[in-house]
Amino acid sequence: MSDERYCSNCREELPKGAVVCATCGVYAGDVFDGRHPRAKRSYGTFIIATLGVIAIFALASLFVHWPSYVASKPPRSHTIAPRAKRLPGEAGAMLAMRQRLVSEQIPNECLALMSKGVHEGVYVIRAVDRCRHQQLGDWKVDAKTNKISRSGS
Repeated sequence: MSDERYCSNCREELPKGAVVCATCGVYAGDVFDGRHPRAKRSYGTFIIATLGVIAIFALASLFVHWPSYVASKPPRSHTIAPRAKRLPGEAGAMLAMRQRLVSEQIPNECLALMSKGVHEGVYVIRAVDRCRHQQLGDWKVDAKTNKISRSGS
């Protein structure tokens, strides 16, 4: 083993038994093992690769047609079932109301129905068009026949 010791800060040889480096004044407790430090890595290759990937995506965006979505207007689908379902109770009244309003060209995904309960054998349902932020009013649905009428009429 070599008796030579080197300063960990300035890499100068330390005299035997020295506590402080005579050149730079750093504590000599941490000694240099004789190997020279590695050269600092260059990040040039990383930067060039990153810029290359960005350039490829920029060029690709010129030739690729990305789909665009318009959040304000949902797609309209006006399909009416050939035979309407008939459910008992309030569920049947809500379904009949939904089928009626969808047949009047209100998209199903825009329609919100809220039951206000049953009064004298008639379900009262409030309808709202969520897409247009428009109240469609209160409706009455007969509990036995599912006949639909406006609440005011």
